[in-house]
Amino acid sequence: MEKASSERNPPELLDVVDEEGRVIGQATREMCHSNPELLHPTVHFTLLDLKNRAVLLSKRNRDKKYDGGMTTFFGEHIFSGESANLALIRGVEEELGFRPMGFLSLGTKIFRYGNQKELATFYLVTYRGEELNFDVDEIESLEWVPLETVKGYDDNVEEITKYWIDRFDWEKLSY
Repeated sequence: MEKASSERNPPELLDVVDEEGRVIGQATREMCHSNPELLHPTVHFTLLDLKNRAVLLSKRNRDKKYDGGMTTFFGEHIFSGESANLALIRGVEEELGFRPMGFLSLGTKIFRYGNQKELATFYLVTYRGEELNFDVDEIESLEWVPLETVKGYDDNVEEITKYWIDRFDWEKLSY
């Protein structure tokens, strides 16, 4: 006998946090996306190829509910009880098909849009030539953008990605 849909795929449970990132409760992803009072943590990331001095941007599939057809960095929700670092590792594995060996957090910011509010931590992930196997249901295409030109990149860029692009001095970036 086939299980009911909710039993096969239980709702994602996310932590609800205060503006300092302290956990104050839990809610489902759907609840967090429909109530702007529920601040939930996320990670956003890009690959940094220092050898070729470039960062990776993605074009989301046009049929996606959030950011469809837009240029974005990558992102993941942080599941309840999961650390930001583990969510980042899971996100790179899910979105790009490899386990990251090095990464650096560059900051955290609260974003409010639509009916949701998220506490986003942004990471640079070291790219060492790994094969990229992206999820074609999520991502239409990938583009390596030179560090010298990423600051001026403005091809239908999603709001959170635009914030991170504008925030850093990409030309001088190294770690």
